[in-house]
Amino acid sequence: DALLGRHPYGYTGFAFDLGQRAHTDGTPNVLVVKVRNQIPSSRWYSGSGIYRDVRLVVTEPAHVTRHGVQVTTPDLANTIKSGYATLRVAATAVSEQGDAQAEVVSTVKDANGQIVGTGTARAALAAQPRTASVDVRVDRPALWSVDRPYLYTVDTEVRVGGKVVDTVSTRTGVRYFSFDPNNGFSLDGVEMKLKGVNLHHDLGALGAAVSSDAVVRQLRIMKSMGVNAIRTSHNPPSPEFIRACDELGLLLMVEAFDTWRTSKVRNDYGRFFDANSSADIREMVQAAKNSPAVVMWSIGNEIPDSTSSAGVPIAQRLISDVKAIDTTRPIVMGSDKYRGVPAAGSPQDQILRMLDGMGVNYNTAASIDGLHARYPAKFFFESESSSSTSTRGYYQDPEQLNTGENYTPGRRNASSYDNNLASWTYSGEYGLKKDRDRKWFAGQFLWTGIDYIGEPTPYNVFPVKASFFGAVDTAGFA
Repeated sequence: DALLGRHPYGYTGFAFDLGQRAHTDGTPNVLVVKVRNQIPSSRWYSGSGIYRDVRLVVTEPAHVTRHGVQVTTPDLANTIKSGYATLRVAATAVSEQGDAQAEVVSTVKDANGQIVGTGTARAALAAQPRTASVDVRVDRPALWSVDRPYLYTVDTEVRVGGKVVDTVSTRTGVRYFSFDPNNGFSLDGVEMKLKGVNLHHDLGALGAAVSSDAVVRQLRIMKSMGVNAIRTSHNPPSPEFIRACDELGLLLMVEAFDTWRTSKVRNDYGRFFDANSSADIREMVQAAKNSPAVVMWSIGNEIPDSTSSAGVPIAQRLISDVKAIDTTRPIVMGSDKYRGVPAAGSPQDQILRMLDGMGVNYNTAASIDGLHARYPAKFFFESESSSSTSTRGYYQDPEQLNTGENYTPGRRNASSYDNNLASWTYSGEYGLKKDRDRKWFAGQFLWTGIDYIGEPTPYNVFPVKASFFGAVDTAGFA
């Protein structure tokens, strides 16, 4: 028996090389996966075991590396005015059996499968990865937007001696966006607010195992109630989730961690953070870098370390890890540590100055005005707003701002008028007006779009297992 490796973070992908271990003489190959999930490992329901897809990938000696194709659209805001887009396709490939002269051919196809552009680069491949880039011009491109999420496919071929030895298909969209500190968010030159929700990864009664159909159903429900953005609370999403957002036209704030070095529960990721966080945040970016839906990378949520001097170099390292792969999207955090303006030179001040923007959680209007005045070059939005709890079909005292809880067995309900509030939050009406009255404020993400398993608020008593925060419940009903 031989150990291939370990991976401690269930939300990021990974790969192990079987090439030197696999039997090719008829001897049976047995691959054993052991999962050790020490409870509590998370503040919400993590699931356990293999709950995302597993693949066996077989390649020729010369091939594109894992996550080896990156597609960007440089200077699109200007080129689109002249009626075209430049798709820059960077392909990283290797040759594992001696050096090889290769052609790397990238072909762009529209949503109907018609070829709209092609380009070829030459590369001398070796055992160490080499990157070949080519610019492909696409005339009169259809822009990806929340109303018309138009997708292109980029087929990248590696040819050695005239033979195609590997092909990788990459779906992407042509779009440009901006987070302006004074004018808020715009997509394809159109100003709009982020009308977002937070979503945890579970699928209600289906648990944590990914089902494409169930994911699409959840996101269609969100879209139908006016949502245009999702925050992946508080971990990288599945490839199926990203794909669905690309197809449905939902913007994404992709989040890396709920904790850095300092844990929030006994067996959480904090135990593995120092050794694994750079690899995990890079994997997050690699997996989602070609998605047109992704408009922000978040390095963490409500991080205790962000208030200490030890957190400053950690933030800097995570920012560098993201920028090593992608410099086209802003880097942010979601935080409850900025409900007042940080003292000059404090850890919060230093970290905010490193970031491109900040998502605040449950802030007053006065506090975000203070942050905007202190940090005029940064953009702000609400990464968590309006933690109201509700029970489908139960309505209570609409004239009351906060109805409170009834712990009587059989009567553990919360009003669907959104007038039962968690202790740390403000009403949905307050959040909407706060956002509406500030052009510079990019928008907000409601906590939460859908009830989730774990954090049974407000009724943390048996047999309650789910939160009551969602605009719709775990069954998908409002």
